[in-house]
Amino acid sequence: MEVISIADIVEKNAWHPGFVAAAGIELKDEKNLILVPEKNLSKEPLRIDLYIQGDGKEKVQNEIGHLFRKYNIIEYKSPEDGLSIDDFFKTIGYACLLKGLGDTVDEYPEKEITISIFRDTYPRELFAH
Repeated sequence: MEVISIADIVEKNAWHPGFVAAAGIELKDEKNLILVPEKNLSKEPLRIDLYIQGDGKEKVQNEIGHLFRKYNIIEYKSPEDGLSIDDFFKTIGYACLLKGLGDTVDEYPEKEITISIFRDTYPRELFAH
């Protein structure tokens, strides 16, 4: 186990190891918790099925595209794929990541982001959920 001094943390601005250590100390008596620093959320890079960017000025006239705004995230589920509550939240997560990972603050205003999910049949289980 690597030992990190407070001076190293301050010098490198490596605040996460200090926070993780403090959380570990605070929660040390909680045997039912597992602390996992910097957990990877995916095995592969996250990829949006289709991303469509408009100019933000002209309204799209197409019967589907009229719902679009400037930044549009499309998730497509093939006939063989299911559409579960996890797929729904994953798609929302794409929008949140797009919003949160811009090069500047509010580069992607939330009012300019849409998500659309396409599937050939009605997802009864998802809507029942």
